[in-house]
Amino acid sequence: MSIRGIGCDVIDLGIDMPDDRFVEAGTKTEPDIVALSALLTATMPSFKTVIASPAKADLRDSATARIGGASFMRGYAGDADEDAALCRRLVDRLESER
Repeated sequence: MSIRGIGCDVIDLGIDMPDDRFVEAGTKTEPDIVALSALLTATMPSFKTVIASPAKADLRDSATARIGGASFMRGYAGDADEDAALCRRLVDRLESER
């Protein structure tokens, strides 16, 4: 919601998606950012395979991965609004480079 709120297009794949669904969506849409969210620590181990999947399909260099949620410690952004602002800056920079 935060990323939509700053004017970015979001394709929501839903919850508990298999790795190949990310590859399929990435191939069709060529996203700038792939964002994942974990509310439970039990979901975190699957993120490694989700992030690795695009590399197998030669998509890794075309998108930046963002991972967040209540299960993650504070990283580059303190909350969803700060992360959305970071995403907006990233997308703006990528668009200016094209």
